[in-house]
Parts: sequence; structure tokens; C-alpha cells
Amino acid sequence: VGGHDLVVDLSSQLNNFDVGEGDDHVALTNADYEAAVTAIEETNEELLLLSDEVVTAYTDLPSSSEYPDEINIAGRQRMLGQRIAKQTLSIARSERAGEANDKIRGAKADLRSDIEEFQHALDTLADGGTHRGDSLAPAPDAVAGVLGEVRAVWQPMRQNAETIVS
Repeated sequence: VGGHDLVVDLSSQLNNFDVGEGDDHVALTNADYEAAVTAIEETNEELLLLSDEVVTAYTDLPSSSEYPDEINIAGRQRMLGQRIAKQTLSIARSERAGEANDKIRGAKADLRSDIEEFQHALDTLADGGTHRGDSLAPAPDAVAGVLGEVRAVWQPMRQNAETIVS
């Protein structure tokens, strides 16, 4: 199952739960939470496509061989974007079912970590620095524009993912 299919599959499952009452069903009555889930569903594919464009922008450079770590980190961004969407929808599905347990708390901790890693990698790809032990050069102009597009989609997605984690 491809990443997009998984997100669509998880998304289609979100409405298969009954609404309950009580503190364990906060997500079901929280409009901000529901809006965040919907927004992530709607922007996930765009973030994935833009993440691919960053890799392509690096590999299309005449000097692409000078950027192996940047290309690797840019590729990892695509995976992180998919994982963030999947985790968000999985957490929402569980919380809508009224679950509140260590598994959900662990999933939220993992989601927080992935959000921070995505942000740090994006900043480091753009400005240069060290990420995951790799020294990255600041993005060349041909890549910086695409990174700006990623950032424009990522910032609201990040805010929405943080709504799910809180």
C-alpha cells in the first residue's frame, strides 16, 4: 500500500466510530482538533510532492555530486511528511474511538519528535548547519525557492499536527 493510499485508507476509517460522552472523547467535540485533522488530510499530498521537488532540484544541479547529504536529508523529509500524516490520522482514529492509553501517548511523543525533526531538517537544508550528524551547505538558489514552497505548506501543517499532539 503506497503512502497516499494509506493516508486515504486511514482517512476513510475516521468516520466509522460512534460519538461518545465524557472526557475520553474530547477530540470528538473539539472543532479545532477536527479542523486540524481535515487540513492535514488535505495538504499531505502537496507536501509529499514538494518534498520530491526538493530532491529533484538538488539532483538537477550541475554540481549535484557536492550535495549527497542534502539529497539524503531531502529524501528523508518526504518519509517524515508521510509518517506525520499517518501518525496524525492514527491518533485521531484512536482518540475518536475513546481510547486514552500509553500507546496513544507514545504515538504523540513520536509525532512531536517527527515534527521537530522535519522543522530542523527544513531549516538546516535552507540555511546550512548540522542535521543528524551531517554538515549541510546552505541551499543553492535553485533549491531555496522550492524549500520556500515546502515551508509555506509545512507551517500550517505543523500547527495542525501540534493541535493533534496537545
